[in-house]
Amino acid sequence: MKREEKIAQTYLKHLGYQDIVYEPNGNIPPDFLLNGKIAIEVRRLNQHYKSESRLEPLESLDFKLIPKIYSILKEYQHKQASKTVAVCIDFERPLKVSNVLFKMVRNTLDKYLSEFGQRKTIHINKNLALTFFPLDGNLGPRLSLLVLVMATLEDLL
Repeated sequence: MKREEKIAQTYLKHLGYQDIVYEPNGNIPPDFLLNGKIAIEVRRLNQHYKSESRLEPLESLDFKLIPKIYSILKEYQHKQASKTVAVCIDFERPLKVSNVLFKMVRNTLDKYLSEFGQRKTIHINKNLALTFFPLDGNLGPRLSLLVLVMATLEDLL
């Protein structure tokens, strides 16, 4: 079951439908049959960003950027710390995802460790920033990071 179909199934259950059959006719429409009467086909609508020469799905940058930064942040969880911070990833297009960019993220995190626990926004470049928000309490003896993601307003419109 695709991610979009799982979301739709959860929503249909939330609406109170109990007799939900997934792909009642095999891997052809509809995706769901409700109460033996209502057919549901799940469709995903994509927004696009016009880059220099082509249209690019908005989520393609998210899929390349967020998991990698999250993975980098997890590398720092082995560090001992007495505080917990939330990390907000704020980005806008155009942003070239590359190993150079991720090295800049690591260098930024290395520098921030000496100030760990303080609220601070660090600009990796003109289109990517990390903001660290101290949280009350400590979620454990190791460096604790909570990741939040922000995109530009244009991504939401």
